[in-house]
Amino acid sequence: MSTEQQQLHSIAVNHIQHCFSHIKQQVKQAGKEVAVYYFYLVDDFFAAGNAAITHQDLAAFAAKHKKEYKNCTILQAIWDGRCTLYEDKTEIQNASDDWLKNQSELYQVAYRSIENLDDDDTYQQKRTEYETALIAALQQCDQEGLFGNRAENGILLFAFYIDDYDENDEQSLLYRSATQLNQADAYQKLIG
Repeated sequence: MSTEQQQLHSIAVNHIQHCFSHIKQQVKQAGKEVAVYYFYLVDDFFAAGNAAITHQDLAAFAAKHKKEYKNCTILQAIWDGRCTLYEDKTEIQNASDDWLKNQSELYQVAYRSIENLDDDDTYQQKRTEYETALIAALQQCDQEGLFGNRAENGILLFAFYIDDYDENDEQSLLYRSATQLNQADAYQKLIG
């Protein structure tokens, strides 16, 4: 792993630890339990956000929208936009006129890695490295117990491109992350 990749991995771990702790606190205050914790990416992959959905909110969503979604999946609940999401907004300590400095450290490091690229192959390589770093960081946080005993609490972990409605095949970030981070049936729970 290169120095840049090690730095990205370390920052991703810190980001997840910070964000999940805040999300968990929000969920606990609401008297609920986390069902899924995930990163959602868009074409500009460095702008990844993270969120969680609770077991209770998924069940309520499925019950309320059972006519629209016969077998409501987690991805349908996310894409629909009507399921309660718990998100952590990383607070900027020293606001600046420089927009980049007002982003999370994870965003800054990833953005700087592609900031002056004009080569698509290198851009795609950086995207892949970022995806790999997020999965590895989630794995490390899981191994360190951040998500509790997932065999008991059932928390699913994954990362995916939120605008990739129809292409979540075996090459996708969703498939790779779901199968690397969870039990064998997790991918089917996500997509139905």
